[in-house]
Amino acid sequence: MSDERPLNPLAAMTLVLVFPRRTFERLTRRPHWVLPLVFVVGASLVSAAFAVRSGYMDEFLADQASMSGTSLEDARAAFLGAGVVMALVAVPLVMLLEALLYRLAGMVAGGRTTFRVAFSTVAHASIPVGIGSLVVACLLPFTGTARAGANLAFLVDPVRHDYLWSLARQIDLFSVWFFVLLGIAAEPVFGLPRGRARLAAVAFAVAYVLIMSWSGQGTLGPGR
Repeated sequence: MSDERPLNPLAAMTLVLVFPRRTFERLTRRPHWVLPLVFVVGASLVSAAFAVRSGYMDEFLADQASMSGTSLEDARAAFLGAGVVMALVAVPLVMLLEALLYRLAGMVAGGRTTFRVAFSTVAHASIPVGIGSLVVACLLPFTGTARAGANLAFLVDPVRHDYLWSLARQIDLFSVWFFVLLGIAAEPVFGLPRGRARLAAVAFAVAYVLIMSWSGQGTLGPGR
């Protein structure tokens, strides 16, 4: 990769998964974020739509319809509508929160960067989130549920330990991938020594997981 030419936005989405440090170094100089944000939002939409239209959510939705006194079709429409709102509104808002927390963690560690660079970094590090949403959709014929995921929630009883269960839901393969990318990015993005850069990334990860668990949000990965 040449450091002189602007990095193609489409190429950056692939290269950040293969050569993350070099890609983040170039994104720090010429930040952009539209394409990765569109990818994550689009992946969330596809996952939600496929889960509802394929019928794999019917058992869950039938229970919800029974409790609310509505029809299965109404429950499907409501669930799909909620998925659209989550993808179009909640995903960008969550990404903004991530960028704010990430920038704050870097500044506390002694680094400096602009919000645009922080948001670009978070957007590209979120590509595994979009991949996770698509993976969940592709695995629906085998798992039979859109709720399946590689998180740690199965280790905790949600009835006895609801907050611990919410914490465990945050830790999955794709969220770990997300945090690792941000850890790699912290050094060039904030201009910090490697040790302090990694510490800033860990502080961000802990703060973010605690906040999302407390607020009752979904996992960073599939379903977000």
